[in-house]
Amino acid sequence: MARWLLWMAVVLLPGLSAWAGPFYINSQGARVELRPTAVLAPDWARGARAAFVGADGKQVFYLDREFIVRLREPWGRGELEAMGLSPLRALNRAQTSWLCRAADAQGALAGAVAAAGLAEVVWAVPDFILPVRLLWRPADPFYSRQWHLHQEAGGHIRAEEAWEISRGDPVVVVAVIDTGIEPNHPDLGPDKVIHRYNAVDDNEDSTPYGDALGAHGTSCAGVVAATADNGLGVAGVCPRCSLMDVKSFDGPGASISAGIEAITYPAENGAWVLSLSWVYSIVDPQVDLEPVYQAIRDAVVQGRGGKGAVVVFSAGNGGIPIVEVLPQNMPEVMAVGGTGPDDQVVSYSAYGPNLSVVAPTWTGRGEDPAIMTTDTLGDRGHSRGGWYWKSGPEPDYEDSLSDLPEPDVEGDYTAYFSGTSASCPMVAGVVALVFSVDPMLSGVDARMIVEQTADKVGGVVYDSAGHNDHYGFGRVNAGRALRAAKYGFDRGNGRLCAENLNCQSGACVRVETQAVLGTCAEACLEEGLCAQAGHECTQLAEGIELCLPGCAEQADCADQAVCADGSCRELICSQGPECPVGTACRLEGDDRLCEPACLTAVDCQVPALCLPALGGDLCRAVACDQDEQCPTDTECRQEFCRRILPTMIGSCACQSAEPGMAGLLLWLLFGWALVGRVFRD
Repeated sequence: MARWLLWMAVVLLPGLSAWAGPFYINSQGARVELRPTAVLAPDWARGARAAFVGADGKQVFYLDREFIVRLREPWGRGELEAMGLSPLRALNRAQTSWLCRAADAQGALAGAVAAAGLAEVVWAVPDFILPVRLLWRPADPFYSRQWHLHQEAGGHIRAEEAWEISRGDPVVVVAVIDTGIEPNHPDLGPDKVIHRYNAVDDNEDSTPYGDALGAHGTSCAGVVAATADNGLGVAGVCPRCSLMDVKSFDGPGASISAGIEAITYPAENGAWVLSLSWVYSIVDPQVDLEPVYQAIRDAVVQGRGGKGAVVVFSAGNGGIPIVEVLPQNMPEVMAVGGTGPDDQVVSYSAYGPNLSVVAPTWTGRGEDPAIMTTDTLGDRGHSRGGWYWKSGPEPDYEDSLSDLPEPDVEGDYTAYFSGTSASCPMVAGVVALVFSVDPMLSGVDARMIVEQTADKVGGVVYDSAGHNDHYGFGRVNAGRALRAAKYGFDRGNGRLCAENLNCQSGACVRVETQAVLGTCAEACLEEGLCAQAGHECTQLAEGIELCLPGCAEQADCADQAVCADGSCRELICSQGPECPVGTACRLEGDDRLCEPACLTAVDCQVPALCLPALGGDLCRAVACDQDEQCPTDTECRQEFCRRILPTMIGSCACQSAEPGMAGLLLWLLFGWALVGRVFRD
């Protein structure tokens, strides 16, 4: 019966033109009544569509002739066609979500209702086309190039501190899901943008339009990953990371199916971070966005081969609670608000319990700077002929000339990118930097690091979890985030740390308040507590006594710890303390540690050599391609420098780089033969 109704809905009903009480069944099984309007489709429509008015009586959304079906099990195209459906394409690789087409909008509604009644279907909802609002604000004349990365005062994301650890890794891909990225921009070249996809038309042509609206995606991309140190324009937060260009809309409206594919495609094709600087500008009980929510959940759970991608959204510019902003209110989403150079939240930034963090943007005050970033080339986009062109209000978005002078007269960069649209890609760039430091992190852990290392700015009260509805977990701090990522989680007492989250004990203690690094340890609060854990109460400085693993000699310490003052702990010799007796300091690398010294090569495990260091010798494995790369008295064998043993008899030389049991037996046999020969003679 249900299949017969489905055939009737898709084949026969499209011929009817009356719109008496249109409705559909939403993903929760409830009937949703729609309010049709006589408004005709605008010129940018791709086909005949029906128009509906929102519950507020003002905003309008549309429906062409498509609907979306979510299946309980994967089905192929043939199985769907056998049911009387006309499947266009699968919306995910698992083939559990399909975009289907009817003859017209009425057929799409009827088909969705009939399909929703099938036992094999989880839900079937119309593919509504919703108005989209891009999250930037017009700026007033004030220019300060990239203050969000570094400035003398506070308010920036401490990018330079982060870059001391990593400037990103090309293997880490950030998907900018927006209006498309300028394909010929010198700061966003083909080596940077490694993949392009148009979710609107299901092809690879993601070229943006030349108007101010079309420049939005290019500006976001520049904030994330514009190339640094190339003598051109600006630097992105993660300048060595790669970009994926995903065009999710090319006009003031976006279909739900395009939203699904714009999220699903990068999650299934290698994106680590998804950056989305827009919101659906209509929140209406008639519209079921469950298909988009499902795509986001799938990306967060299944992205990166199961490790999970991080989905970052702009929080919104309306100064309203995030509960009214979709899909920013999802717990799976990092919703990003905005702060100014003074670390105060901007007045228009959305707020609420689901706000993740905040990041710099324009305050809305004329004397304050906006964000300098990339623009579509030449007399297109925002910067044209030395002046800033802004996009008008929705729904028309007509460009208009401002009185703001652009610093780049060529038109390739703009100084006036703003709104939470600018804040979102900054956070996406910081997440990408965190992944660059530790590619094995899950998406959940990468997000936690960024949130838990944010600075508690604004002079407001944060709750017991460290959260504030207007500031989230604070203004993102790239430097702290990367230091935390570098040292990992659950480090034992005595190990180095940058943040509390690095330590099993939950406490990273610094001897000096301003020190970058500390030691994982609990304070000696009560006598006997340290002993219960097999530790010693060690005084590191006046007033600082910590429970640390005890030791009498170096052999008592494991990992990279050294025995100092009766306790095992990691010591950085390049930042102050001299190494204890029996240990030495490397001559190269960052954060050099005191390590147990060696006397001869016998103390080192193959292929390590005993080589000079500061204060003694250390075991070091030296990789090589040729002998010239090796220290004196060593040669390159099996990709490492190994000791050259002396020739024994004639042309016979030992083939092993280090003495072992086989070498010892060889020497014994040689000696025995020599002794026997003496007695025979």
